[in-house]
Amino acid sequence: MTIRQLSRRAKVDPDLLDKIVARMRNSDIVVDKYKLDITVEKISCLRGTEWLNSELLGFFLEWWVERIGAGSETRMPKDWAKPKCYFTNTYFFMKLSGEGDKTATGYNYDAVKRWTRKVKVFECDKMIIPINANNTHWFMALIDMINKTIETFDSMNGRHDKVHTNLLRYLEDEHKERKIEGVFNPAEWEMKTHQDSPRQLNCSDCGVFSSLFCCYLATETDFDFSQDDIPLIRKWIAQMIYKIGEADGQVAVPGLCNA
Repeated sequence: MTIRQLSRRAKVDPDLLDKIVARMRNSDIVVDKYKLDITVEKISCLRGTEWLNSELLGFFLEWWVERIGAGSETRMPKDWAKPKCYFTNTYFFMKLSGEGDKTATGYNYDAVKRWTRKVKVFECDKMIIPINANNTHWFMALIDMINKTIETFDSMNGRHDKVHTNLLRYLEDEHKERKIEGVFNPAEWEMKTHQDSPRQLNCSDCGVFSSLFCCYLATETDFDFSQDDIPLIRKWIAQMIYKIGEADGQVAVPGLCNA
């Protein structure tokens, strides 16, 4: 079932986020899972058309990873997962491209090579890479190991040639670092920029679109969502997160959800 279908079939409390903000303090915990603590301040980015923060987006993707048996952090995908996908965290490409490192020159493999030392990325079918571009825009990249393509999906239809270049270079360095048998040939890889992806019609929903691209591509599902679906999906994500915290006894004020 797709995210759009899950959100439309669920009974969603439309006022839950407002109640969370009104009844709880910004620092109060909603849920602490996947090594991420989601506070009221962090979950409130799902209100209206606010820009999604890295923790919230990362939590949602980790929930999806768990649901479909994908890999992340130091874990390989489950044997039953089809396709076998590995999700990077939201900081992976930022570190790889040397953002915030004055000594880097736009590429820094050393900053991320330890992150996948226990993961055999070349034995996965896909790598799913959410990308935060300078804290101004979310989009994502896909590395298809089977078809040897590096692809970008952007809800504002942007081109990201540097992303293609850095990820191809990453694969070459990762192949060498892990001593993978055979020769890595960059010429065998194709770069694709998808300009037919669903488009956002405002300046703030890129994080929601980017996370949906990640979820759908990881299950090889056709995109079935548009800008019209985003308000409900935001409310559904917030409710899903709140209910996880409530079920685990973590949320500071339980019983707020009427769905």
